[in-house]
Amino acid sequence: MLLLLYKNKVIYARVLVTVMQKKPVTANTLFAIGSCSKAFTTTLIGKLQRREK
Repeated sequence: MLLLLYKNKVIYARVLVTVMQKKPVTANTLFAIGSCSKAFTTTLIGKLQRREK
């Protein structure tokens, strides 16, 4: 799903299809992102630390 927001309002949304399930992607579709959340969290922590300096 491609979603563009501006000031907390959806200005563009495009629904794709999941490859494995061959079903349309909805707002409730879950994706297996594995360990991506660890890298994302680490990046955010680093950005917050830099703001404090």
